[in-house]
Amino acid sequence: METELDSKLEWSYSAKNTAELQQKYDDWAVEYDQLTEDGIGWIGPHKTIEYLKKYVLDKDSSILDAGAGTGF
Repeated sequence: METELDSKLEWSYSAKNTAELQQKYDDWAVEYDQLTEDGIGWIGPHKTIEYLKKYVLDKDSSILDAGAGTGF
């Protein structure tokens, strides 16, 4: 049974060039976080928050998100 996430991945992989792939991911970004959380149980952002709360001593610190993705 194909899930919505499977369908979106197949759709994004059908891009014929880098510009088309970038546009597909730009279009998908509005629902990407919720779809990956619900679709595959992605908990990376939640675990990151737990880790930072535990180990960042200065609670007024700024955190730079320099990873890939939506920035969630």
